[in-house]
Amino acid sequence: MTLLPKHQRQTDLATVVILTMNEEIHIPRAVENAKLLTSQVFILDSGSTDKTRDLAKAFGAEVFYHAFENYGDQRQWALRELPYKNDWVFFLDADELLSDDLIEEIQEFIAQTPDDVDGYRMRRRFYWMGRWLRHGGLYPLWLLRMVRRQNAWCEDRTVNEHLLVSGLVKDLRHDILHVDLKPISDWIAKHNSYSSLEAREYLRQAQPGARTHSGRLMGSQAERKRWLRTRIVDRLVPPIIRPLFYFSYGYFLRFGFLDGKPGLLYHVLRSFSYRFMIEAKYMAIRGQGSEAVNPLPSGESKDERSY
Repeated sequence: MTLLPKHQRQTDLATVVILTMNEEIHIPRAVENAKLLTSQVFILDSGSTDKTRDLAKAFGAEVFYHAFENYGDQRQWALRELPYKNDWVFFLDADELLSDDLIEEIQEFIAQTPDDVDGYRMRRRFYWMGRWLRHGGLYPLWLLRMVRRQNAWCEDRTVNEHLLVSGLVKDLRHDILHVDLKPISDWIAKHNSYSSLEAREYLRQAQPGARTHSGRLMGSQAERKRWLRTRIVDRLVPPIIRPLFYFSYGYFLRFGFLDGKPGLLYHVLRSFSYRFMIEAKYMAIRGQGSEAVNPLPSGESKDERSY
């Protein structure tokens, strides 16, 4: 499967929205790719200090600014405030691409969508160190990314947020491609910040009135994962050994070892770095208050729901 489509046929039945913060390395590729699907590409920036906004405009995107508070609020603002000319919105991260086959599938089916369908899910291929990680719970990873905006909203989560819709959701056959061009050091630095948000989110979700869902055992893949984490793992696995649990689950039980050295490095960093920081900061917040961890300084895109 090629990264870019073989044809230049567009459809203006959907608008692509990309959230950005210092994504100059990705944004020319992302906008060019999105333009193969639609003429309306929106960049919602949260204060980039590099050339992200200038490059986005140069490649034909419309650029907007909204101060970043958290990921859920940013997506919700995008759904409600941007000047769409289309009913359908496709949320794409700056380091993602629409595959050739996915673009053709959307162009073929979107105009024929039944009125009771408000969203489309698709799988994401996650590339790490130049290799597609097919195992370890990373594929197939189903994401709801294309929604009918009038009937959609984003749940009230500061990080690892999900889009929700009123009507039915259909699955597409083809994939989004996650191909990050930034170095591993950037991944480590960002996930230090993400872990602070995730630790705070653990406490915040106990409060009433959150625009979120707690998961369902018989629901979608995302709902099942959240149900298992909140109802089983968080209750039965002590925080101090959860990183080891997640590593064992992804690397051994889900065959992450079949992805070679890139798979090993990813699961070590994901579990013993990111997951450990979440648990450590969660315990620090409970003991010292929210000032015990630093907030996320920016609105970089994030979508790594592998667990």
